Amino acid sequence: MMGSVITDKHAKVFFITGISSGFGRSIVSEALKHGHYVIGTTRNGTVPYEHDNHLTVLPLSSFSNLHEVKHAIDQAYSIYKCIDVVINNAGYGIDGAVEEYSIEQGKELFDVNVWGIVAVVQAVMPYLREQHSGHIINVSSPAGIRSSPGLSLYASSKFAVEAISEALAGEVKPFNVNVTILEPGAFRTSFGSNTFTAQNRLDVYKEYHTRFDSILNSANGDVEKLGQAVLYVVENVNSLPLRIPLGTDSVTYIRGKLTSQLKDLKAVESFSVSTDIDSKSGVKLPE
Repeated sequence: MMGSVITDKHAKVFFITGISSGFGRSIVSEALKHGHYVIGTTRNGTVPYEHDNHLTVLPLSSFSNLHEVKHAIDQAYSIYKCIDVVINNAGYGIDGAVEEYSIEQGKELFDVNVWGIVAVVQAVMPYLREQHSGHIINVSSPAGIRSSPGLSLYASSKFAVEAISEALAGEVKPFNVNVTILEPGAFRTSFGSNTFTAQNRLDVYKEYHTRFDSILNSANGDVEKLGQAVLYVVENVNSLPLRIPLGTDSVTYIRGKLTSQLKDLKAVESFSVSTDIDSKSGVKLPE
C-alpha cells in the first residue's frame, strides 16, 4: 500500500479498534471533526455510516490470531508512515454468576478484551519506538477497579486491562510513548447488544442474568461527549493522570471502592505488619 501524504502538520493518525458503533464511532467522528486521520477496524472492514476521506476501515475479525492483528497494524502504518494514537476500544460484556460460566466463554472473552489489547500493543510498539512518540489509550471500565456479583468475568478482564496498562505505562515511557486508561461508566450506546449471558444458567442466580441490561437502562453517559473527552485527553495527555474515569457513576463507583479498601487496610494494618521477620512480637491480632 502506497504511503499517503498528511497535509496538516498538526493532524494526528489514529488507529482505533471496534469503530462500527458506540464509543468507537464517537471517537472517530470527533477525531475527523478535528482534522485528524483515522484508521479503524471492524470485523468485516465496513462501517454503517458515511465514509470520510480521512477514514480508512480495515477488517480485523479475530484478536486471537496474532498474525491477523500484526497485518492490520502493518497495513495501518504503511498508509501514512506513522501512527500517533492507538485506541484499544474493541470489547464486549458478559453477565452471570461465577458458577454459571463455561471455561470457553472465559477464554473467548479474554481473547478480545485482554489478549486483543496485548496483541495490538505488541504489533504497534516497534513503530512507536522507532518514531520515539505515541499514545496508547486502553478502554477499561470502573468494573476494572471494583467487581460486583454478576459481573465477575467481565470485571476480571478489565482488572487485567488495568494491570497490563499500568505496567505498560512505565515500560514505554523511556520511548516517549504515553499510556492512558479510560474508565467509562454506563453510556447510552448499543453495548447491551454486545453482551452475553453465562452459558450454564441456574435459577438461583437469575437476578444476575441481565445485570448489564439493568445497568445500561439507567445509563446517563452521553456518547458524543465521550468522543470529545477522548480528544481532550489526546491533546492534553502530558498534564493528565494515567486513569481517566468518565461519568458520574464511574467516579462514584471507583471512589466507593477506594474508600472501602483504605478502611479495610487501616483495620488490619497492625496485624499485617506484625508478620514481618523483624517484628519484635508475635502476630498481633486485629482489634
